[in-house]
Amino acid sequence: MQHAPWRLLRPGGTLITLPEPLDEAHRRPGITARGVVVAPDGGALHTIAALIDSGAVHVEVQSVLPLEEAAAAHRVSKEGRVRGKLVLGL
Repeated sequence: MQHAPWRLLRPGGTLITLPEPLDEAHRRPGITARGVVVAPDGGALHTIAALIDSGAVHVEVQSVLPLEEAAAAHRVSKEGRVRGKLVLGL
């Protein structure tokens, strides 16, 4: 993993990687790091896709915001005024 992700986090932040190994050489004080490993499960993905396709699963999206507005989305979320999901796009 490159050192750029470490620079993006403030003290108290958490870097989560999937599945790249953590580059400890660039670790910053006050940053927590966690690696996550997920086992592929084609059967579960097929079941989830079928539920979505059938309309049995619905996700309410409150708004789609550009990535540059991530801080604003976080503030709105912390205020508890979100009804549905806030989606960040590129």
